[in-house]
Amino acid sequence: MENDNMEEWESAYYLSKKLSRLYEANCEEKKKVQDISKENAKLKQRIKDLENELKGKQKRNKVVVKEGPEADKKLIGVRIANENKSEHELNVIRTLFIKYFESVLPSGHFGVKRIGELDYKPFDEAMKFPKDNQNEALKKWKLWRKCLRDPLWKPFKVVNIQGNLRKLLMRMIIS
Repeated sequence: MENDNMEEWESAYYLSKKLSRLYEANCEEKKKVQDISKENAKLKQRIKDLENELKGKQKRNKVVVKEGPEADKKLIGVRIANENKSEHELNVIRTLFIKYFESVLPSGHFGVKRIGELDYKPFDEAMKFPKDNQNEALKKWKLWRKCLRDPLWKPFKVVNIQGNLRKLLMRMIIS
């Protein structure tokens, strides 16, 4: 009988130890949950503060931010209206420039050159006298135009002549 009592005491002792470890683990978990909930509350408060700050800035700048498809459509409409307004302003300025140049230039005729475009007239003028040279002028104009459009083309070649660096114009273009 004493053996039975001892076994009961030992099992009770082990169970109480196990219960105490579980209780401690439970307390630690509760502490972690409390810490997490405190951190969560701090983050929620920070979010509220930032939202209030944003609302204050929007009120000061008189900006109203809306979300959703209706707001997107409204924003697109505003952008299109702004673009149309800018285009109208550019057209007004263009017509003012044209009127100004017509009043300044006696003939009223002026031209606009495009950047990167090569005019054919100088080539034609240079080769005008003999009629056969018009084809030659066209060939040279096409060659120059092709070279000018090539971003890797360099019209000058740097050469070392007796210790001096000199730029030389490429001959294939000129001749």
